[in-house]
Parts: sequence; C-alpha cells; structure tokens
Amino acid sequence: MGRTVELRIAGQNFRVVSTASAEHLEHLAAIVDQKMTEVAPGRGDGAQRMLLVAMALAHDVEQERGRGEALRSRAGEFLRRLLVRVDSALAGASAARPDAGTQTPVPSRAGVGGAEAHSGGVAPEGVALCAGAGVEGASPTAATVQTQGR
Repeated sequence: MGRTVELRIAGQNFRVVSTASAEHLEHLAAIVDQKMTEVAPGRGDGAQRMLLVAMALAHDVEQERGRGEALRSRAGEFLRRLLVRVDSALAGASAARPDAGTQTPVPSRAGVGGAEAHSGGVAPEGVALCAGAGVEGASPTAATVQTQGR
C-alpha cells in the first residue's frame, strides 16, 4: 500500500496516503499552495478556496492540452510537407540518372499527423526508405532516407 505524507497547503496540514514519493507530493503541494495564493488569497472558507484552485488548475491543464494538440498538428503538417519534398527530390534524382530505368517503387504513405502525404513516388536504385523512423503516428514508410552501398 502507500505511505502517509504530511503536506502543508495554505497554512493547513493534510495527511495524504500515496504510493508517490514524498518529494513528488511536496512538489505538487507547492504548486497547489502557489495557485491558492494567486487565485484565492485569503478569501472564503477552505473548501471554497480549494474549489477555486481546482478550477484554475483544471483550466491550466486544458490550456496545455490544447497547446499540445496544436503542436502535434503543426508537427504532422511539417512532416507531411517534408515527405512531399523528399518524394519530389527522389523523383527528380531518378529522372536525372542515366540508369533511371532501374527504379524501385516507393509504397504509398498514408497520412502523417492526420494529413495525406504524397504517394506513388519512386526511389532510385540503391536508395531505401527505412520503415518505422520513430515518428509516432507515421506510416511504416514515413522514414529517413538511407543510401545503400554507394
């Protein structure tokens, strides 16, 4: 089971039973205490002040969640545009090569970050797309380009 940790928030002591470390709980209590000072400095009873703090912290969480979603969306769009550029570069490189007849088809890429990426490109011989480039949500072919043996 958990351990009992005594925390002090807004001048009151609270006993909390948790499996989290005492240091982590104290850190969280300090955040709550700081937020209490910001949004409810000395007004109302303890329960009302805690409610105001809980609402303010929930608001902060929602704002951060929105920022995270916006960042993921921008990153996905950036990756989609980058993959289109890679496809174009690969298509241009294979057209410029004298041995352009030896091309390996590049599998279609389904959307990265919810956007459709360019599909149907070709990779010149000796170039391979490495599956699973570590991009969360990317298709197996959304990857880094590596030159093989040249």
